[in-house]
Amino acid sequence: MESKRIGKTDESGKKLIIKMLGSQKTHGFDIDSIYYLDGKWRIIELLKCDTVEPYKSHPFRYPKNWQKFASLFEITNALKGELWLVNYSTVPEWENEVRLLIVEDMYYDKIKEYLKKPKVYGAPEYLEYLKIKKDSLMTYDEFSDFFREVNNKATALWLDKIK
Repeated sequence: MESKRIGKTDESGKKLIIKMLGSQKTHGFDIDSIYYLDGKWRIIELLKCDTVEPYKSHPFRYPKNWQKFASLFEITNALKGELWLVNYSTVPEWENEVRLLIVEDMYYDKIKEYLKKPKVYGAPEYLEYLKIKKDSLMTYDEFSDFFREVNNKATALWLDKIK
């Protein structure tokens, strides 16, 4: 049995959620991709870089986003999987840069300390709240080859049940 080819993106579900919530903040989030590979789930979050090039961008630079990464990490743990963060850009001079970060752990104690500190307007923020297992800098073509390999090796858990 073969999966269907991706032809176009379908943002209608996101649009519906936005419409239903109106001005209310969301307490949920979406996951960009999930693969079952070599007996383990891989949660893949694509992080578009608009102001910092992908090789230099890192969640540590954006501690205010810790909740997103904590949620992704907790889902990954529940699935006994791996969390992959992928930096990419559509800015012409950066679009050949892709950075893959594989997250091993979260440092919740560092987040607690961060939340206790008074915020200084305009001061740069940096917080090492993730333990990174692997940090790989690749070209777009290298990552594309790698991702195609992941895609081709991925299987579905239910496949054995219908054979």
